[in-house]
Amino acid sequence: RVEAAIGRVEDTEAVCIKPDALNVLSSILQKLWSDKQVILVADPHTWLAAGTAVEYHLRTSGYSVSRFVFNE
Repeated sequence: RVEAAIGRVEDTEAVCIKPDALNVLSSILQKLWSDKQVILVADPHTWLAAGTAVEYHLRTSGYSVSRFVFNE
């Protein structure tokens, strides 16, 4: 299903769904973008589940991080 959904959009460069996805996030971003500026976009549930950990990981990896959490 994921491959089919990604095939229909034009602006998604990569999807990683695996238990240790956070550990490979920096390497994926390095391959896709040369600068270290990231905007995290999430809904409140996703942010509670993983947003803080992702933001912390990126900041400690040298990224400048902004975030936008949608209100429901």
